[in-house]
Amino acid sequence: MNKMSSYGHGLTILAAALMWLPAAAALSALPAAQSASGRPYHEGDVPYYEGEIAAEEMETFDLQAGFMSGDEMFPAILNSSLPLDHSALNHHWGCDSGCGDSQGPGSCGDPCADPCGGPWRLQDALIGCREGDRIEWGGWIQGGLRINDQGNTTQVGNAPSGGFTNAANEFHLHQLWIYAGRVAETCGCGTDWGFRFDYVFGADGPDTQASGDRGWDTEWDAGGQYGSAVPQLYFEAAWNDGYMIVGHFFTPMGYEVVPAPGNFFFTHSYQQYYGEPFTHTGVLFGYQLNDHWSVKAGYTLGWDSGFNNANDAHTFLGGVTWTSQDEETCLSYAVNAGRFGDGSVANVGDIYLHSVVLSHVFGCGWTAVIQHDLGIQTNIPLPSPADEAEWYGVSAYLLKQINSCWSAGARLEWFRDDRGTLVNLRGLVPALVAGDYYEATLGLNWKPHANLTLRPELRYDWYDGAGSPFDPVGGVGTANSLFSFAVDLIVTF
Repeated sequence: MNKMSSYGHGLTILAAALMWLPAAAALSALPAAQSASGRPYHEGDVPYYEGEIAAEEMETFDLQAGFMSGDEMFPAILNSSLPLDHSALNHHWGCDSGCGDSQGPGSCGDPCADPCGGPWRLQDALIGCREGDRIEWGGWIQGGLRINDQGNTTQVGNAPSGGFTNAANEFHLHQLWIYAGRVAETCGCGTDWGFRFDYVFGADGPDTQASGDRGWDTEWDAGGQYGSAVPQLYFEAAWNDGYMIVGHFFTPMGYEVVPAPGNFFFTHSYQQYYGEPFTHTGVLFGYQLNDHWSVKAGYTLGWDSGFNNANDAHTFLGGVTWTSQDEETCLSYAVNAGRFGDGSVANVGDIYLHSVVLSHVFGCGWTAVIQHDLGIQTNIPLPSPADEAEWYGVSAYLLKQINSCWSAGARLEWFRDDRGTLVNLRGLVPALVAGDYYEATLGLNWKPHANLTLRPELRYDWYDGAGSPFDPVGGVGTANSLFSFAVDLIVTF
C-alpha cells in the first residue's frame, strides 16, 4: 500500500471521528441513564513504551496520577478516587475539563452519586491529616489479563497489539506503584517549590525503564515478565505564572499515559506504545500567558533516557496549549526534535515527533478526543535495516460518564508504520514490513468503591500490508487480525 492510500485511510478515520462530535452533542441532550516494543529504531535492538493523562472532573491536578504531561486533560470521567490538587495541572498545562458543579456526581439524575464519600488513603490512615503538610504520598495496585481468539497462550500471544499486555491468558501484576510529591503552586503570584518521585514494580516495569540509553533503571529486572522502574524523579520551582522542572519526568506528548489510573482503557493505542516517548530527562520551562494560552519549552536528552546521556542525545521539547473561554475545549500541540543519539548504546540518528490533541467536553458526561502523531527518524547509519523511519496515525475517543459508578468508552485508531521499523517486537514480527495497523476498542469502567476501578474491554485489531503480524508462532506472525477480551482491576491507596 502506498503512502497516499495510507493517508486516505487515515483521513477516513479522522472524518469519522469528527462526525462523533455532533453525534455526542445530540446524545448529551438525552436523559441520563438511571443507575516491549519496536518504537524508533535502536542500534542493535528495538525498544518500546509511553504516554499522558485523562483526569477526573477537574478543577484540580491529579497528584496521585501525577503526570507533568497534562496537555490533554480530558476525559473528566475516570479518576474520582484520586486525591486532586488542581493548581499544578492548570499551572503547568492550562487545560481544564470545564465541568463545573452541574456536571459532578449527583447531577443529570445520577442515582449513584458519591456512594462512598471519597477514597480511603493510606497516608491519612497512618499519620492522619496534618494542617499545612503539602507532601503527599500513596499509590495503587493494578492487575489484569487479556485473552485472544487465536488460542495463543504464550508470553507473546497478544503481540504486536499487546503493548503492555503481550502475554496472553495469564493474570499479571502490572503495576505496584508508589509515589511521593509536593506540588509547586503560586496561584499566579509569588514563588513555591515542589518535587516528584515515582516507583513502579510489575509487568509494566521493564517497558517503563530508561531503555533509550540503557541507563538509570534499565537493569532492574526481576525475571520473567517483571521488573522495576523509576519513571519520575524531578524538582520543580514556580514563580507567578511560570515554572521550571529539572530531572526525569513523563512526556507531554500524546493523550494516553503509562500510569494505569490515567487511562480509560486497560490496553494502549499503537501511537502511545510504539510512536511516542514515555519519559524525558532534562529541563522544561512553562508559562501561563493568560486564561486561554500556555507555552512550554525545554531541553531533553532524547527519549526514555537516564541521567548519563550515553547516546549524546540533544533534543528540544516544547508546545502550546489553547483552552476555550468556557474551558470545555482544549487544543494542544507538542513537539520533540533534535539529535536522537549516536547509536553507541541504543537511540541513533535524528528525531522529529509532533502530537496534536483536540478535546471537547459536552453536556452531562460526554467527552470526545482526537489525536494525531507524526514521527520521522533520519540519519540512521548502516548496517541498520533502514536508513530512516516514519510513522503517523490518528486516534479517536468517545467517552460517557453514566454516573459515579459507571462510564463507557470507545476508541478507534489507525497507525501507519511506513518503513516497518517500529512494530516488530524484537524479531517476533519480520522487520521492514511496512503496513497499516487498525484497532477498535469498546470498554466500561465500573467503580463499586472510590478506591476500586474495574475495566473490562473488547478489542479488535487488524492489519493491511505485507505479512501477517498477529498470532506469532516461533517468532513469525500467522494472522492478519486479532480479537481479544481484557479486564483489569485498579486499587488505589
